[in-house]
Amino acid sequence: MTYPIIVIANRMAQLLKIAEDKPEDGAILREVKRRVWWSLYLIDRWASAGLGLPRQFHIGGRAPRLPMDEVDFSNMSSINGVEELQWQPGLWSRMITLVQIFRHIQDLNRTLVESTRWNEEYIESAVLSLSKQLTDFEDELPPTLVFTSENLALQIERGVGGAFVALHLGYHHYATLLYYQYLDQYRPPAQNGRMYAQWCKYHATAFCELLQSSKIYRQAEALYNIVGHMTVVSSSVLLHTLLFGHENELQIARQRLESNFQALVRLREFWPSVNQMMNRLITFQNACLRTALLETHRFDKWMVKFLLQHALALDEKMESATLTGTGLEQFSARNEQLVERSRVTGSIIRGTRIDFETSI
Repeated sequence: MTYPIIVIANRMAQLLKIAEDKPEDGAILREVKRRVWWSLYLIDRWASAGLGLPRQFHIGGRAPRLPMDEVDFSNMSSINGVEELQWQPGLWSRMITLVQIFRHIQDLNRTLVESTRWNEEYIESAVLSLSKQLTDFEDELPPTLVFTSENLALQIERGVGGAFVALHLGYHHYATLLYYQYLDQYRPPAQNGRMYAQWCKYHATAFCELLQSSKIYRQAEALYNIVGHMTVVSSSVLLHTLLFGHENELQIARQRLESNFQALVRLREFWPSVNQMMNRLITFQNACLRTALLETHRFDKWMVKFLLQHALALDEKMESATLTGTGLEQFSARNEQLVERSRVTGSIIRGTRIDFETSI
C-alpha cells in the first residue's frame, strides 16, 4: 500500500505547484514547501528503484532551491526569515546531490543487464565518470561534514546526528552499487576491474563500520527501514569475501558480517519487513555458491533485482540446482573449502556459531 500513497502525494504536490514560490508565502512556508518537494523527490528515487518502476519526478527546469541548513531552518521565525540569514546548503541538500548520482548508477546497472554484449569502453567511461562524481562530492564536503568521530559528536550536538550518519551511509551504499559488477569473477576483463572490486569491498566495509559507530550514540542510530536493505547489500559483499576471499581477509570479514547481522536484528524490532531482507542473504549465499561452482556467475537481472528492487520478493536464482547432500558429493575436491565456507556464512545468518578456525 505504500507506493500508491507515494504516487498520490507526488500528484498532489504537482497539482499544488509547491515548487513555485508565491508572493504571499512567508519565508518559513517557502522553505517548508521546498523540503516537501525534495522529500518527495528522494522518496520517488528510492521507491521506484525498489519496485522496478519508472520514476515520476523529473526535475527539468522547475525544481525549487535546495533546502537550507537544518539548524538555520530550525532557528527561523516569521520575523527572522531566510532572507536575513546567510543561506547555505544543509545535510538534506547534500543527500539530494548524492541521490542524483545514484540515479545514474541505477541506469548504468540496468543498461548492463539489458545488453546482450558489454561494451567495456562505454562501461569504463561511465564508471570513471560516476566514480569522479562521488569522489568530488566527498572532496567538496566542508571539514565539519567529513565523517570523523569528532564531527559525529559535533553534529549530534547540533541536533542533526542522524542526518549526518544517513548522508555517509548513502555515500558508501551508492559507491558499493557502482563497483559491485566487478565482484563477478566471470565478467569480461576490465582495465581497472581488480581495483574497482577492492573499492567495492572498501565501501561495503566502511558502511558496516559507520553503522556500528552510529549505534554508540542513540541520537544518531540509523533505525529507518531502508537501512535494512543497505545493510543487506553491504553484507552480500562481506559474504562474497568469506566465500571467495583470501584467508587473511576471512576473520575480519566474519566479524563485520556478524556486526551487520546484529544491526539487522535490531532493525527487525522496529520493521518486521527486515526479516524478508535477512532472508535475501541466504538466497544470495546460495546463488553465489551454486553459480561459482558451475562457473556461470553473472551480474545479471537477478543480481540487479537483489541490489535495487528491495521491495520485491527475491526468488532463488537457479531452482534446478540445490545444495542437497547428494549435490554436494558431486563437487570436486577443490570446492570442498568453498562448501565449508558457505556453512560458516550460513551459520552467521541463521544466528548459530561454528568455530571459524576449524572450518577453513
